[in-house]
Amino acid sequence: MNIDWQYDPATRVMHFTVGDNLRYESVDGGQNIKKYNNGELVKTISKYPTMNGESILNMDGTRIWEKVKELNIDETLDEWPVELEWLLENHSDEIGEMYTNYVDGYKTRDGLIVDQGKWRGTGVNNLTDKISTNRIGIPASVQEWWDYEDIGRIDKAFDEPGLSKGKLYKVHTETGKIYVTGTENPPIPCCAYPITYGPIEITKEEVLEASEHPNWCSSGYDLNRL
Repeated sequence: MNIDWQYDPATRVMHFTVGDNLRYESVDGGQNIKKYNNGELVKTISKYPTMNGESILNMDGTRIWEKVKELNIDETLDEWPVELEWLLENHSDEIGEMYTNYVDGYKTRDGLIVDQGKWRGTGVNNLTDKISTNRIGIPASVQEWWDYEDIGRIDKAFDEPGLSKGKLYKVHTETGKIYVTGTENPPIPCCAYPITYGPIEITKEEVLEASEHPNWCSSGYDLNRL
């Protein structure tokens, strides 16, 4: 299974479409997912339905998971698995299958198959690649930036959502395009990182300027390769 979520950093809206008319949207990493049919809102699918559509996050983007018990939030009431089952029954031609009996381990970034002794997210994307997929069907190869190299980072908190741990600069290994994002941010928001910064495409000149910042920490990437 592989759900092709797309993310627009400018609007902070992530979405995917299936069939001719269905669109799913979220602004908090899938904690609340709105389902639209022909542009009309059908329902909101919540991970925490007792929160009445509120997200488990602070307005500055920092996580507040330590307050889940304090808020008496029942984490077993997630409504997404039921919707995902419906999607698998009706749109498997677009999102694939869920291999519920798969037990052979998951592929890592270096190509090894590692048995982690537990079921991850929603299993694997397919039985060939064997890449784990998270709760909302995004492969680890996407969320862990497998197609990118780190250039360096600015170890300084910025007063913007998703930048509490600084800025991270990356380059795509095939296209050579350069991006800035928040340190530890995935490219597409998720429940663990519901609010992220970027990724925003930038120029070589902009990353060279960033490398002059007093808090710059190089990954060892040769800037002459850019």
